Amino acid sequence: MLKILAITLCLFAITGVADLAVEHQALDAQRRQKNNSGGQNARKRPARNRRIEKREDREAEKEKKRAETEKQREDWRKERETPDGSSKKDGAAKETTPEWWMQRASTWMSAADQDMPILLAFISEDQSADAKFWVDKESAALSRSSVIFVMCIDGQEQVTAAEKSAKPERKRKNERRDEGENADDDSEDAADSESAKGPSYVKTDSLDEEWSEEDKKLQDACKESSFAPASGLWYANLREAYEVEENNTFLLVDPFGNVIKSYSAKPSAAKLEREIESHVKAAAKIEDQLGELIDDALKAEEEGKRKDLLEALSAIFELKLAGNPFTMTAAEIYFDLLADANKELEAARTNQDKDAIKALQRAFAGTDFDKNFEEAKGDEKPDESEKKD
Repeated sequence: MLKILAITLCLFAITGVADLAVEHQALDAQRRQKNNSGGQNARKRPARNRRIEKREDREAEKEKKRAETEKQREDWRKERETPDGSSKKDGAAKETTPEWWMQRASTWMSAADQDMPILLAFISEDQSADAKFWVDKESAALSRSSVIFVMCIDGQEQVTAAEKSAKPERKRKNERRDEGENADDDSEDAADSESAKGPSYVKTDSLDEEWSEEDKKLQDACKESSFAPASGLWYANLREAYEVEENNTFLLVDPFGNVIKSYSAKPSAAKLEREIESHVKAAAKIEDQLGELIDDALKAEEEGKRKDLLEALSAIFELKLAGNPFTMTAAEIYFDLLADANKELEAARTNQDKDAIKALQRAFAGTDFDKNFEEAKGDEKPDESEKKD
């Protein structure tokens, strides 16, 4: 009897151990599944982290470029100056002549990297050739510290680095420079040919950056959009972009090309400083607002709440701050969302699902998605009562 009892207890013990082992295996399997699903979720909703990391990487790169750009500008100034502080090329004292930049992508990048506003001077070719066009000690100091001065000469458009390098005279200059020869005529205006009497331009051979393909694609999408804002600096013809009809027009714009103030005559340094000071205070508040809105947009995107996401994006775009990093992040989200909606629409049309089509129309009313229905015949647009729901 005792033997039978002992054998029975042993069997129970073995069974208990086996059950416990099975339970542990099940728990381990659950943990592995949870970890794997966590990875899958990270892949399913990477938008927020990816976009934030991308923005932080851009800011870190800007800090690096900021220091490099300033060093290159200082080196350029030292090369051009004689012991008495005057320019080697035209003899104009640097203390009274503003430092001029060319209208090109590298200039706009420098402005954004250094967080400096830009003064766009829309003038005639005769004015640009006049060494006395702008002689002012305070303005000259401002151009070297707080504002990027850019000449937009009548009849000239932005020149890309590719176009500049393709010119035979530019190739010869680059070859001489690479061979270590001195080329005093290496400063160019926006058309790559500076008048001997005209102002000297910031040497940008080492700063001939172009927008990345990713940036260009996003900029082009914004330019074609009726919903997302586009910066005037992205257009080849700045006069058309900013609707400038007359010479002697001076536009003070923020580092991304958004107009702060327009002048019909050369503004004094004091006027520019007052306007910039006022703008900086207002911009700080708007920047905080943009930061909150982009957080709302990223959260809505992560949670898949399309309505909340579109509301946040709309609020961001209504501020009309094109080119701002927050706005550009919003534009990335918007065009990704639009691409997904277009795929949904294509599937709904294939399946002849009119309810799904109307739902998409209601959700994206007022955006570029409306273009899908401008020439459509088979789809009915929702009435006004449906849009409000």
